[in-house]
Amino acid sequence: MGDFIFTSSIYPIHLDGRAIMGDTWLGLAGDSVITVQTRHCLMTLKERLTELGSSLQRVVKVDVHLASAADFLLIQDSLAAVLSNRSTGADDRGGWRRLSVSGRKDQS
Repeated sequence: MGDFIFTSSIYPIHLDGRAIMGDTWLGLAGDSVITVQTRHCLMTLKERLTELGSSLQRVVKVDVHLASAADFLLIQDSLAAVLSNRSTGADDRGGWRRLSVSGRKDQS
């Protein structure tokens, strides 16, 4: 596979197996659960890549599987916030033009 690192199945869970839920006591004033879970998954990916001598800057593709299509924009915003300074695949806001969701290509 050359110089590529392949990862899969990064879930929004704590080390003890509980789901990441964020600060629910904040209600609507806080980040949504899907935003907190997405951020957790991206930070887990960042940690694994760093351990292997790489970084999020070198990510080629991100596939996301959603339970609800209503979460698409929140996921896309979270990806853009973490991956915003990339020179490829970015739109004029610094986000991703395409995001693969449940095996389907959607465009923003």
